[in-house]
Amino acid sequence: MTQGGYGGPPAGYPQQQPMAYQQPAPQPVHAGGGPGGFGSPGGAPAVGAQTKGFFSGLFDFSFETFVALKVIKVLYGLFLLLLALGILGGLGTSIMSMVQGEVLAGLGILIALPFAALLYLILGRVYFELIIVGFKIAEDADEIARNTRK
Repeated sequence: MTQGGYGGPPAGYPQQQPMAYQQPAPQPVHAGGGPGGFGSPGGAPAVGAQTKGFFSGLFDFSFETFVALKVIKVLYGLFLLLLALGILGGLGTSIMSMVQGEVLAGLGILIALPFAALLYLILGRVYFELIIVGFKIAEDADEIARNTRK
């Protein structure tokens, strides 16, 4: 009986050799700025997508420049401002309800307000991110089409 193991391999099977440590295979270096090599080399903006200024992009009748990516930050800021004003309005409504004697209604608003605000914040953020993703996909598809024509 062997000690500290299961014994040798059954009859008819070769003796196994111990496995040696192998270095992981080197990963390829992508020329593009994005994952998988997509995007402009060196992280430069895509040709035609960001090279024009804001006002020249507004009057681009070929619609090669996406102005929405420049405006979306301002729109998200306005969304956050309106959300903050809504929260303040809800707090004011809650306080006014409690002052007028409707304590349960005021407390209900006060309890529901943070959950509603968080829900609107999450949904608004996802909405704006979906808009950005749509435009980024369009930019990348345009760049791929441009590269295949070369």
